[in-house]
Amino acid sequence: MRFTIDLGGIVRGIVGLFKRKKNHQNEEYYDVPACKTSEQFVDLVKNTFGAEFNIVENFDVRNINPAVVEARPYTLAFLRDDQVVLTILFTRHNGEKNRYFINAKRACEERGIRCLNFFEHFPNEDNYVITRIRESL
Repeated sequence: MRFTIDLGGIVRGIVGLFKRKKNHQNEEYYDVPACKTSEQFVDLVKNTFGAEFNIVENFDVRNINPAVVEARPYTLAFLRDDQVVLTILFTRHNGEKNRYFINAKRACEERGIRCLNFFEHFPNEDNYVITRIRESL
């Protein structure tokens, strides 16, 4: 017997859960804030932390570890006195199985640099993003 699974339907159903949530106290639905685009995310971070840090977009992992060749660039890198103090990966999905993602995270870990990951498909509300970054600096 052969089974087929409609992965597209499953994904659409899961994504639908993030768009509207049910308040179980009064059985009404409410809208979840829209997800930020990459540009909105970068603008928020630069406008909030740009006075304290030099924030570089699309930062090459080889600036942290020249031996790493297969890694995705960091969406943002926070530099103070030309030293990297924090990196951020703004990703579309959980990249734990993606060697480019893993290599980028590992390069930071080996140098004692924090690397935060934010997912594009989550709302990433301003307070959440700012608080999480502040706690990591």
